[in-house]
Amino acid sequence: MSRRIYLMVLLTLLPASGHLVGGGRHPASRIRAPGARADGAAAAPTFESKLRHFAPAADLPALRTEAARLENDLQSAVEEQDFAAAAMLRDDISQLRQKDPAFLASNLRERLE
Repeated sequence: MSRRIYLMVLLTLLPASGHLVGGGRHPASRIRAPGARADGAAAAPTFESKLRHFAPAADLPALRTEAARLENDLQSAVEEQDFAAAAMLRDDISQLRQKDPAFLASNLRERLE
């Protein structure tokens, strides 16, 4: 039986409690609740949890200065074809931007246009 068909059958046998109906052969511990991820990672963050990750207003000027410095370093790394360093800098810039509410607002504005 293909994996897709197996999953469809399994989902029809599964009530909201997450246990198999009719004494299935699979232990309930292997069955995830609806919406749970296979890798065990947490579900998508809520709006409130994202708000908690923003930097305090007093830290935003330093955060933006650091992001600008990293962007210059990224440009230099690309020009020197140091792509490993460029990838790390890109990731660092991304982490800083996630802490800046102005960047999030700008990003959302672009997506809505």
